[in-house]
Amino acid sequence: MSIADKRLSHIAGLLLITSLFYACGQRDQESLLDRAYQLGEQYRWREAMPLVKAHLIAHPGDPAGHYLLGRCYLHDPNPYLVMAEGEFRTALYAFQRTRNHGRLARYMSAGEFEAAIHRELARTDMRRAREAMTLGLSPRLVRTHLERALESVRQGRAIAPDDPALREMEETLEAGLRDLSGQGQAPREP
Repeated sequence: MSIADKRLSHIAGLLLITSLFYACGQRDQESLLDRAYQLGEQYRWREAMPLVKAHLIAHPGDPAGHYLLGRCYLHDPNPYLVMAEGEFRTALYAFQRTRNHGRLARYMSAGEFEAAIHRELARTDMRRAREAMTLGLSPRLVRTHLERALESVRQGRAIAPDDPALREMEETLEAGLRDLSGQGQAPREP
């Protein structure tokens, strides 16, 4: 075996080892996201959060990771609504650029994923409206959040018109806005 053949053999071996390490690392990162998704489905968002963050360290532009981190922030007992919204908007931006929702493709189609982001954005604003009402803040502030939520729901329904959760949210938000109008608050033009 010549020196060139030995070098070529060593390079091929190094490439094989490197690709095996990379593949193992990818599998570990992907299993973190799968596990986080499963924990979230069981409403164990606090347990899911460190897994999602670890995944995002390795895959900072992953729309699925940002979506799940947004859900962790939103569904925390003490929600971080600004951070949740930021993560959902990051997920939406990244998804619209790549049209790839990674590991969540096992659980939902691309259209369902995009509609789900809009649904969670709407939930974030609905939660803000509820908090504003609880604190006795201005009906105008409540209205603003309900209108933003309704816009997010409508964007989601444009993608997934038959989604039952979005349909129910749209009906609830429209009724809430009508109720606010009945309290002397004139509806604003769209």
